[in-house]
Amino acid sequence: MFFKSISILLQFLANEKFLFKGNTNEKEGKKAKKMKRLLIPELEMFLTDILPQFSCKRCARCCTGKLIPLYVSDIERIKPYVKRKFYEKTTITENFITGAKYKMVKEKDSCIFLDCKRCKHYNVRPDTCRRHPFLVTEKRILVSATCPGIIWDSQQSCNEYRLLSAKIATNIESFLKVINF
Repeated sequence: MFFKSISILLQFLANEKFLFKGNTNEKEGKKAKKMKRLLIPELEMFLTDILPQFSCKRCARCCTGKLIPLYVSDIERIKPYVKRKFYEKTTITENFITGAKYKMVKEKDSCIFLDCKRCKHYNVRPDTCRRHPFLVTEKRILVSATCPGIIWDSQQSCNEYRLLSAKIATNIESFLKVINF
C-alpha cells in the first residue's frame, strides 16, 4: 500500500509544476524577488528563508479553494459546537503531504464555516487556520502564495507558528525530500 501511495504521488508530481522562482507580485519588494520559492499546489505555499509579518485583510482567500487538513484534536475541539458533519477523509496525496486523515468539508469550494467572509467557529477553528498564512518546521518556513496580508519587508519570530505547525511538519519535510528540495 505504501509503495502504491508513493507511486501515485510521484505520478502526480510529474504532472505538476512545483518549482517557482521569482516574484508573483512586483509590489512585494526587492527582498522578496531574491527569495527562492517552492510552490506546493495543495497548500498554495512558498518555501522562503524568512517569516514575514502578517496583517489579515479579511479577504477569506484562506477559506476558499484550499485544503484545510484536520487532525483528531481539531475535530474534538470543534465537534461540540457543530451539529452537522464538517470533516471527510483526505486523499492519499493529501494525507502524505499533511499527515492528516481528515479535511474540512467544502461547499462551493469554500469552508463550510465561512459566512460573509467570517468564520462561524473562529474561537475553535482548526490549527491549520490558526497558523495560516504560515507553516514552520524545524528546518523550513512556508508562506502562503495567495495571502494579500503578507508583509515581506518585515520579519517575526517563528516560535508560535512552529508550535501550531507541529502536526503537519514531519509530513511536509518528507514531502519536500521526495521532490528533492
